Amino acid sequence: MFLLIFVFLLASLDRPVPDSFDRALSLTLVGCSILCVGFLSEIVTTFLTRRLWKAPDRRQPLLKVYLRIRMAFVVLPVIVYAYCLWGLHWDHLVNDVFRLKSIWLIREALTLLPYLLMVLLEWSAFHRVEQAFHATSQAAYLHPFWSKREYLVFQARQQWGMPLTVGTLLITLNGTARWLFPELTYDSELYSWLQLGWLALMLPILPWLFTFVLPTLRLPAGPLRHELEALADRLGFRCTDILLWNTHRKLANALVTGFLPRPRYVILSDLLIETLHPEQIEAVFGHELGHLRYRHFFQFLVFALLSILGFSLLGQWLVNDLSQRWPAPLPGWELHGLSIGDAIAYGLVLTGVGLYVWLAFGWLMRTCERQADLFGCKAVKPLPLVSVATVMHEHNGYLRHVVVEENHPQALHPHGIRVFISALERVAEVNGLSRERPSWRHGSIASRVQFLEELIVQPDKEERFLRRARLAKLLLFVVLASVNGLLWWWTGGVMLM
Repeated sequence: MFLLIFVFLLASLDRPVPDSFDRALSLTLVGCSILCVGFLSEIVTTFLTRRLWKAPDRRQPLLKVYLRIRMAFVVLPVIVYAYCLWGLHWDHLVNDVFRLKSIWLIREALTLLPYLLMVLLEWSAFHRVEQAFHATSQAAYLHPFWSKREYLVFQARQQWGMPLTVGTLLITLNGTARWLFPELTYDSELYSWLQLGWLALMLPILPWLFTFVLPTLRLPAGPLRHELEALADRLGFRCTDILLWNTHRKLANALVTGFLPRPRYVILSDLLIETLHPEQIEAVFGHELGHLRYRHFFQFLVFALLSILGFSLLGQWLVNDLSQRWPAPLPGWELHGLSIGDAIAYGLVLTGVGLYVWLAFGWLMRTCERQADLFGCKAVKPLPLVSVATVMHEHNGYLRHVVVEENHPQALHPHGIRVFISALERVAEVNGLSRERPSWRHGSIASRVQFLEELIVQPDKEERFLRRARLAKLLLFVVLASVNGLLWWWTGGVMLM
């Protein structure tokens, strides 16, 4: 998504079009580029599917290969889309040839259309191989796999729903602002600050937008809802509602939206509720509340704003400096107004953003997940314990010792750890995931389980981890703020936005 936004922003720059521009040829090559991505996806999918059905015992090695291919196919449509914009002038076709330059939303939708079609063709091909992986997994007996239509609709709503909804709102607001104030231009500093203002206004309604994008309904009244509401009260959290996410019993997952008390929703999928024990559901529910307890949404927001500001300042400085050092036009791109220095600067910024998101943001998210895991363990009610103090109770003339149950909702205890571990293992099994499957955002299930199992033997490790996480996050934000301050002073506060 970051790469796509970067390419889309570059396409908004005014670029000259060659006199020899052939509109029919350009349109034909754009269509061929889209079909080539779909054809390549079909070839890869057919190869993996056949290998998997011939050797089901090699499912795990083939799954690792497939995950690497999926990562490559995340980048491939962005590269081809950039070629369609810069090499084939697709945006020029939309603006001038189709005469949509002044029509809001339709112009942006058609400009983005080649990328959306390429991704849809990829998903259509990958449905077949993922169906084969599901059929050879332990989750095959729990639920049937998605039909192709269900799979495409689910992927589109989950991956495109929020970006397209927020983008539509931003385009509408920007279009209205430019209609009211014609002197407002894209390259003005006021326009950059206006974008931040729109985002600040939309933050409170983002949780509601999530419920609009995902097919959700209110969790029905019953014992489970009563227990979850009591758990939220016991832990001291308020939320607008607890919602049931309708995935047609295909996905076991949970999420929480909103860093303000209202609107705030905790969302549990249908398959999660149907296949997990109530105590395990409470552990997962506690994990989501852990994100609120440690203010992870606020941390992500600060991290994103500081990072966007830093890369904007750095990108502008690199473009200005390198374009002066190497002002010669890039071979083959003379008519595009792109110099060698510009190409090097954009390449460095693009590479830096990719590495930065993978390393820095990945580390921050995995650390936050560990913190939420700990809170999920604490959310589980501990088993009855014998109190040090006893109460003497007279019954039939005899004095008896009555056990007093101690309840420490904020204390980590072995029973809660084991329940949360079982919930993690069950979620992996239900979703047909490997325990060792790596995730740059969450970490593998195996690594999370190992960390929690160590706490059973070494409970003091929890405090050390939390202390180190707080210090590391503080250091990260201090460094980001300092770097931004230096870049602002060095560049004079000119942002590439």
